[in-house]
Amino acid sequence: MKDWRGGRGAAQNIIPSSTGAKSASYEDVKAAIKYASEGPMQGILGYTNEDVVSNDFVDDSRSSIFDAKASIGLSASFVKLVSWYDNEWGYSNRVLDLIEHMALSQPPTESIMSRVLFS
Repeated sequence: MKDWRGGRGAAQNIIPSSTGAKSASYEDVKAAIKYASEGPMQGILGYTNEDVVSNDFVDDSRSSIFDAKASIGLSASFVKLVSWYDNEWGYSNRVLDLIEHMALSQPPTESIMSRVLFS
């Protein structure tokens, strides 16, 4: 049987395929996402079990909000995840996070402009 999906251009298409990763139930996937959203990824990853629409996420600073009601487990090895985001606001907040991280991880240095102006 010919694999019509696998033969399509990956750069232009989203092609469902197996990753070879260990099998996990949909409940396991939901639990892992919920844990991450309440712990190490809090403020970046969200989790909702409510009936939501896209307008519910306008100006949401999180990068991705997992929709547990819209996502489904198709089989023991295939799940379909739905996640929402405000691409402008969430992205802008991650840029600010990056700037803050860079500022805090490098020692302050004298800028070239201050040397030129005040020497």
